Amino acid sequence: MTHRSNHQKGFTLLEVMLALSILAIVGIGVTRTVGANVSNTLYMRQKTIARWVADNELTTIRLEQQWPRENWESYSVEMANTEWHIRKRSIKTTSDDFRMVQVEVRDRKDDKVSPLETLQTYMVRQ
Repeated sequence: MTHRSNHQKGFTLLEVMLALSILAIVGIGVTRTVGANVSNTLYMRQKTIARWVADNELTTIRLEQQWPRENWESYSVEMANTEWHIRKRSIKTTSDDFRMVQVEVRDRKDDKVSPLETLQTYMVRQ
C-alpha cells in the first residue's frame, strides 16, 4: 500500500511577506548609510580644499613679507572650480615685531556662516 502525503513544499504567503519586510528594512538602513557616506565625503572634500586655500593665503602673506591690515580684509579666489571667500587680518601682540595672522575660508560670501577652515600663524617683522 502506498502512502500519499498531502504535505506541499514551498513558502506560505506569511513567510514571503515577512522575508520581504526584513529585506525592506535592511535596504532602508543600507540606503541611509550610503547617503551619509556620500554626504560626509563631499563635506571632507570641501574642508580639504578650504584648507589648501587657507594654506595658500598664509604662504602668500609670508612671501609678501607684509602683515595684513588689522581690520578684516575680504576677497574671493577660485580653486577646484569653486569660488572661495577669504577673510584675513593681523592681530597685535605684546611685541611690536610680532603679530598673529588669521585667515578664514568660506564657500559662501556670508560672514555669519561658520568658516570651513580657519588658520592662524604668528609672524615676525622682517
